Amino acid sequence: MRKADPTDDDIIRAMTTHGSRAMTYVIRNVLWTNGFRRETPWIRRKLERMEREGRVRRVPTSYAVQICWAVEKETDR
Repeated sequence: MRKADPTDDDIIRAMTTHGSRAMTYVIRNVLWTNGFRRETPWIRRKLERMEREGRVRRVPTSYAVQICWAVEKETDR
């Protein structure tokens, strides 16, 4: 069953399912498994917005074009 669009918290939960960081496609796959039917570019745009808001950050990776994300430490929330 298809769920409504994932919230920021759903995305962060998917991001930390297998550790403290994840590639965009991995986050998408976890969300898809949980019933959120959204493609990778949509997830990337949400992560980029969350990055501007300071909730997530890009982390170094050995891949040339894949983006790896980590949750920023939440200090004032």
